Amino acid sequence: MGDTQQWISSLGGFRVIKTHNICGRIGGIPHPDPKLTHAAIGVVRDPRDVAVSYANHYGRTLDQAVKLLQMEDNFTFQPDNPFRKSLIGSWQTNFTSWLDASFPVLAVRYEDLLAAPEQEITRILEFLNLKPAIPPREIVSLTSFGNLSRLERLEGFDEVSEKAERFFRKGSAGQWRDHGVQIDSLTKAFRPLMMQLGYLKNEDS
Repeated sequence: MGDTQQWISSLGGFRVIKTHNICGRIGGIPHPDPKLTHAAIGVVRDPRDVAVSYANHYGRTLDQAVKLLQMEDNFTFQPDNPFRKSLIGSWQTNFTSWLDASFPVLAVRYEDLLAAPEQEITRILEFLNLKPAIPPREIVSLTSFGNLSRLERLEGFDEVSEKAERFFRKGSAGQWRDHGVQIDSLTKAFRPLMMQLGYLKNEDS
């Protein structure tokens, strides 16, 4: 992992890297290396919807997904691809580990990206001090769920799980409402942070 970060840095220029890993030391090696990291965008989603998506993506039952999101040693891997291994941890630990990073981190709610994509993309660009080659509204159009889903149908998508028919399944917020008590333990486990992020209100207690 450390060698990989060094190699990416040696390529020069500004590079955006996507990861599902926690932010911290993994096997004694910092991930990501603060000396090689300019900033990070931490995208967070309601853990109840994460559970629904997780179950579909990895071919798990919803009960299994709910348990995995609460496990601190939760990790994913593909035996035939060493680059597809991630130490995810619990939903809460994963997100808060990035907030505790020594480099600047901007927290973005997935639900806000859905509700006001142009506003959120503009906020991300300003945070990273990037001037896009095309206007934010065009970025919104190109990266919309509908367009990405269309492209996946036409060309496929590298990150689709072998357990799932497609990667871009629904992409909507509030899917958890169809699953009732199966996800109640997530609310109990993560209540303070969910309230802080606006996923729960006092009357939900």
